Amino acid sequence: LTGLKMDPSALQDLCDALADQDCEVLVPRLPGVAEKELESDMNALIAFFDWLGLASPVVFGCDWGAIRAFRFKMLHPKRAKYVVIENRAGNMTEKQFKEAMRKGDMNVFNSFNWFFDGALPATKDPAPGANMKAWKYKADILWPFNNGGKPDPKQVGWVSKVGVMVAKLSKGKL
Repeated sequence: LTGLKMDPSALQDLCDALADQDCEVLVPRLPGVAEKELESDMNALIAFFDWLGLASPVVFGCDWGAIRAFRFKMLHPKRAKYVVIENRAGNMTEKQFKEAMRKGDMNVFNSFNWFFDGALPATKDPAPGANMKAWKYKADILWPFNNGGKPDPKQVGWVSKVGVMVAKLSKGKL
């Protein structure tokens, strides 16, 4: 599942790699173009899965598509075998991240503010908001661990720390 206003072709390399592993890959273009249309996207996705006869596929989502994947699993727990999410938009250098924070641009947290009901958490160890109350599952999380544009295996940079926080809230693994 793609992010809002993201063209499905942005996932072409991933789709090709999965197809090379004999996976069947579908990238639907959901009708929603705004966060407030999440529920209509869920209705479209379940109708699409029903039409195709998909019982319990692995659901991948990046950026807002990750939120779509989480929400789908919460609404239809038996209809999604597993959830894999990716933060593509957060793949920025530490300098870009700090500049965005200095300007008060909370887009650095991207769609993942949804975990906190759309508000930036005020503490370093926040509890999830009401949006995550029904989440009882686990997810694999692909998160950019970078610090100043370099790999951050020790997870000391801010981008990495946000990823760790999202993993904790979603009972996931990075």
